[in-house]
Amino acid sequence: MALIHRTALVFAGAAAICASPLLAQNDQPRPQTIVAFESSTIPEILAHPKDAALRDALLMLPARLRELPREIPDLQQAPPGIFDLVDLAFQGPVRISIVSHGADPNTGMPRISGEIAFCARDKGSADAAQRALTGLVADVRELERQPDGSLAMQTPAGEIGIGVRQGDRGRWWLGARLGDQDAVADSYAALPPAPGGTRLMSGALNLESFITPMKMMGAMMAGGNPEAAAGMAMIDNLGVLDTLSSPMDAVCWSDDAGSHTRAVVHGARGSMQRMGAGEGLTQAQVNAIPADAMAASIGRMDLGALFGMLDQFKSMSPEAQEALSMFTEQTGVDLENDILRSLSGVFAFYSSDSTGGSGLMSWVMLSGVSDHDAMLGALTKLTNLANSGMQDKFDEDGTGRYLRIAHLREGGIDYLSFQTPGLPVPFSPTIAMAGDWLVVGVSRQSVTAAARQAAGKGDGGLLTSKAFRQQWPGSIEGAIKIQYLDTPRAIRKGYGLATLLGAMLENAVRSPLGADREPGMVIPSYNDLVRGARAAVQVVRFEGDDLVMTTNADGSTIVNLTGIGGAILEPIVLATIPAGILVPAIDRARERAREIIEEQEHAPGF
Repeated sequence: MALIHRTALVFAGAAAICASPLLAQNDQPRPQTIVAFESSTIPEILAHPKDAALRDALLMLPARLRELPREIPDLQQAPPGIFDLVDLAFQGPVRISIVSHGADPNTGMPRISGEIAFCARDKGSADAAQRALTGLVADVRELERQPDGSLAMQTPAGEIGIGVRQGDRGRWWLGARLGDQDAVADSYAALPPAPGGTRLMSGALNLESFITPMKMMGAMMAGGNPEAAAGMAMIDNLGVLDTLSSPMDAVCWSDDAGSHTRAVVHGARGSMQRMGAGEGLTQAQVNAIPADAMAASIGRMDLGALFGMLDQFKSMSPEAQEALSMFTEQTGVDLENDILRSLSGVFAFYSSDSTGGSGLMSWVMLSGVSDHDAMLGALTKLTNLANSGMQDKFDEDGTGRYLRIAHLREGGIDYLSFQTPGLPVPFSPTIAMAGDWLVVGVSRQSVTAAARQAAGKGDGGLLTSKAFRQQWPGSIEGAIKIQYLDTPRAIRKGYGLATLLGAMLENAVRSPLGADREPGMVIPSYNDLVRGARAAVQVVRFEGDDLVMTTNADGSTIVNLTGIGGAILEPIVLATIPAGILVPAIDRARERAREIIEEQEHAPGF
């Protein structure tokens, strides 16, 4: 019953928002798709042989749920029809659509059409689910039973009908529907097709009907408030709302080469460039990442948007301008001109064998630098200031003697390395200046290797990687962002967790009541899983005025998820290590320093 009311609220809420007067410039405005989504079946999505056991286990879940009332007394009161609806949810595709028709020219009321529907195996299954749903909502007074067995509910947005309907390709759908279903069908027909292979899911999103009223409301609210008006102008200049207003669509498909996704933000070049989207990456910049990288991301942005926002912020806040001036006066470093404006706008981070065996300590971050001397000078001044401050701290509690930043120069590369003399702290965060790159890492070894690679003294770079080229044999011309995951190597790190989750699902669907339901081994053995596995590559670029994101990955869902899990677990753990190690060590050093000072104060002749 709650689901029925929520569905009505979704349609009614969408109608209220979509009644923008900008959409009703004539008596019959063109229908505009707000949301459209369609997925394939679980067997189609998990069609890869490595996913077979996962597919079978998921399809066993409805049968396991039907057993629970026999084990849990509180569930014995659950309506019997609920399990037929669960079956329906696992049977086939799902469709969701909301279409705006603007406002009624006579009444000003919003006009929308929509659908939320589930596809059944056949008409018999759809009718069974319909009867189950009718039984579940029999006590909902707002619902009216129709002669054909369907249900109807009156809402401010119009009548919502709930029933079975035959759609394209002879398929039967049970769903909730509102308004012009021809417009809904058109929204599905307009979804992007798969260039080849099997389409797994596709969707479209157009938030213009939401953003336009928001901009109008923001302008009205900021009308009598200069600061609010300046804030709205800043947001507008950045192009954030214009980008969100751009129509988006995406399609995911699979073929013999793996799985693929293409997502497009239409007409977004201008607004994205105002937000800071930069020009295309060069091969030399991408090859600052080594060929043996396990995971990597590199992108380029135009920092002009950042500087424009900073200038606006300073004009709006004299306190911010005063703080920046005070920082410059005390440190001798102009934060904006010496550091921020010395950046080129290229940023990257990666983990590789050369920076530490692709392990936890091998992650490094890189930032392109346009003014090497200004950046190095600023960092040197800040280092000297920090060392001086830590030494001054020694006069108070003795902590300073255990902390310092060492400035080293080797092979034409400058290193600033944090050290803790006398304390066995097992890491040494380091910054390096290597040509046009600023390199940051948690160990001296990882930064040294990354700095050499950035300076052209490493291997041929990421674009020479066989795994990368297998998934992206074409040109990277115009790419403003590239993300890469050597999935077979990342699986090593995520495989243990994957087997735990797989065993959890295996045991969950097995029957304690004697039913012959055996899912088998959901996660394949390690060698079977990595055999023939492909890397994942995502390239983001402008094609004309459109922003296009293309991803090529392995065809197995288990392969991809296990690799992603292995890649993201380490950075999360890495983020927790410094505080967990350094803070207790410093506390112990502070206590010991106090003891030394007290002993000296009580010593004879002090």
